[in-house]
Amino acid sequence: MNDLIPFSRTTGDWKRLIEDLQLDRLAELAAPDRIFRLSTQELCAYFTQDPAELLRRQEAVNDLISQPDLYHACLQLLEAIEVWSAHAGPSRQETTPGAPNLSEYTFVSNFQKTLNKLDDAFHSCRSTVTSKLFSALIEELSALTKGEEMSRLASCYAELTPGAAVAGRIRLGFSMDDRLEPREYKLLSLEESQPGGKKTSLAGPEAMMAGTLAAQAAGRGSAEINGMLRRLTGRLNMLRSDLILLLTGTSLARKLRQAGLPCCFPTILPKEDKGFSAKELSNPLLLAAGKREIVTSSIEFVPKGELLLLTGANQGGKTTFLQSVGLCQWLFQLGLPVAAEYAALSPCVNIVSVFAARERTGVGRSLLAEELRRIGEAIAETNGDSLVLLNEPLNATSPAENLSISVEVLTAFSAARVRGIWGTHIYELAGRREEIALPGGAQLGSIRVEVEETADGVNPSYRVIRGEPAYNSYASEVLRRKGLTL
Repeated sequence: MNDLIPFSRTTGDWKRLIEDLQLDRLAELAAPDRIFRLSTQELCAYFTQDPAELLRRQEAVNDLISQPDLYHACLQLLEAIEVWSAHAGPSRQETTPGAPNLSEYTFVSNFQKTLNKLDDAFHSCRSTVTSKLFSALIEELSALTKGEEMSRLASCYAELTPGAAVAGRIRLGFSMDDRLEPREYKLLSLEESQPGGKKTSLAGPEAMMAGTLAAQAAGRGSAEINGMLRRLTGRLNMLRSDLILLLTGTSLARKLRQAGLPCCFPTILPKEDKGFSAKELSNPLLLAAGKREIVTSSIEFVPKGELLLLTGANQGGKTTFLQSVGLCQWLFQLGLPVAAEYAALSPCVNIVSVFAARERTGVGRSLLAEELRRIGEAIAETNGDSLVLLNEPLNATSPAENLSISVEVLTAFSAARVRGIWGTHIYELAGRREEIALPGGAQLGSIRVEVEETADGVNPSYRVIRGEPAYNSYASEVLRRKGLTL
């Protein structure tokens, strides 16, 4: 049963990455349904560097993708966990003193039926399940339904509350307070089931005495039964969020494939490789935006750390591509499938993003000061195992100053031998990268948005390729497409 342990989780400040990569939109797209969904912060808490943990999650999601029956069985289990938690959890409303808690008997009966139904649903998938997690879950359900404590539960209520358990029909009278809520209860009659099928009505003092005894017994029985239920379902309750995470990955994979987009589980590379290779990578946020034609790109970092300088036409897809790289790494380190035909990635310690500041955020603080503050924070968060994504972070100054500051920032990032992408409209930064003296032999590469030149003008292909910068942002083409030229 050790394979049924919950996934590890951590804490951290994900606010900037959530904003830059628009993780809220991705979480909404991938949610299995409106009821069982995790918040973006809850998803971020599953970010892990542990290769064994990542592989364990990948195998479990793969089982769900390949077996729809298992997916639906997990939904049924989550629904049951919600009911169990509401019944036996700390938020449950206490029974009114003096009232027979007869609902416990019905709940115990339904609990047994539900558990048997779940056992049957998961057992039907036993022969085709390959992941250790779902194999262990199937064993757990089987042990619960056939275990000694489960058989004790069947007779527990009858033993502790005989007066209530054997009742055939009960008539209660009650009074209400000023808010029309029940205040006092009184047992009017009790039809007791007899072996021969006959029923005897009790009334008067006998009925009142029977009601009092039943109420007292039910109170004692309720506490013991709830304790037993918590013990029986405790391990299953701990898997609630983990199951939703796995269903989220399955839901995302289905939506990508329905849209004709590739999706895969990345090969896990050693951490020290600092590897990132993806073939036909796409941005799932385009799917969330309702785009029908989505362009894919391929990318590969030089091993041991490389910073790629990304240039290209205005509105050519640089930001979209940067996000696709970040989302790929983020999904990979949740143990979920990514939007690519093939991928091989090394786990990173964190994803550091600095996207162009959009507004002034402090009194007396210029936009440039805000940009430099964010860059400074990013450098402080970065080490050699970080993935760094910068998207035109120095727009609030002249091109000459932008180039000068960018070289200094590049030097700081390169000193840590990070891998990442710097999107920029300063072409000299990429074109003269070999002239920049970098510490420790760090490497700078150049990638650009490919353009298509036709008789009618120049159009971006939105595909990113390796190559030297084109030294043209094609701003006039943007104006032409917007209908703003004379």
